[in-house]
Parts: sequence; structure tokens; C-alpha cells
Amino acid sequence: MLFRKLTPEDWQLYKNIRLKSLDEVPQAFESSVLEESRFDEALWRERLESTDASFCLGAFVERNELVAIAGFSQGHKLKTQHKSYLWGIYVLPNARRFGIGSGLMKAVIKEFEALKGISSLQLTVTANNTQAIALYKTFGFKEYGLEKDAIRVAGVSYDELLMHLVKP
Repeated sequence: MLFRKLTPEDWQLYKNIRLKSLDEVPQAFESSVLEESRFDEALWRERLESTDASFCLGAFVERNELVAIAGFSQGHKLKTQHKSYLWGIYVLPNARRFGIGSGLMKAVIKEFEALKGISSLQLTVTANNTQAIALYKTFGFKEYGLEKDAIRVAGVSYDELLMHLVKP
């Protein structure tokens, strides 16, 4: 198992897994497969341009197969640069239950902890996604709010739980 930052050269692998995630669990993401399937190669490549405080991590298994992804970004505004955000977390169905999600979380948290000036890592999760919530809690994430009617998919409303990990 290899965890590493994705690069623009990984754009096709990333595109494939990202579109699969949006199709499989549309209620888990703010974006949609309809929106992102329209992106051209240049936009996919741009998404994978990394900095210390903005990147996508991938989990790879044998034969360079990308099986899980997670995005990380620091607050962009002067008043929110002390915060960071974990987004787009997804593990392919056939790669679940092997500790890949945990490994990906460890890799993201290691990056977060190494960054100076960033004190919290925030995420949102669909409130009925008990498996993901349990995973986040094992890494020290705490609930700090609930957004009612956060996402609507095909006329169905979903609440999102707000969670964060704060540096000591």
C-alpha cells in the first residue's frame, strides 16, 4: 500500500475514481457527477497541482491502482488560514474493510500536524453515514454542529454533521 500526493500526471486515475464516488454516493458530496463529468483534462490536472497546504492524497495498491482519495486544503482567506478542510474522501467498494480508509486518514493527519499555523482540520459528513463518523471519531474528530438540509439529491434532503480535529 502506498499513500502519496497526487500529481497532474495522475489526472485520469483521479477523474475515474472521483466520478465513481459522485455516482455511487451522491449524497456524500456537494458536487455532482453531472457537473464534474464536464471538466476537461486541463481542469482535472489543475485540481492536482499541490502545495503544502492544498493537495489530494491517493492510496495505491498493486499495479498502480488508485483505490482511495482524500482532498486537503487550507483556508484561503486571511481570517481563516488557521483552518484546514478535509474533503472528497472516498474508498472504492472492493477496497473497503482492509484498513485503507484508516491509512489514508493517518496520512492526511500527518500532513496536517506538520503544517505550522493551522490549528484545526474540519470536515462534513452525511449525518446517516455511521461508518465514516465512527472512523473519524477514532482519529479524534469531534462533532461541533449539524447542518439540516445541507444537501439535496433527487429531491431528498440530507443533513451533514460538522466535525473537526483541533491541534493541542
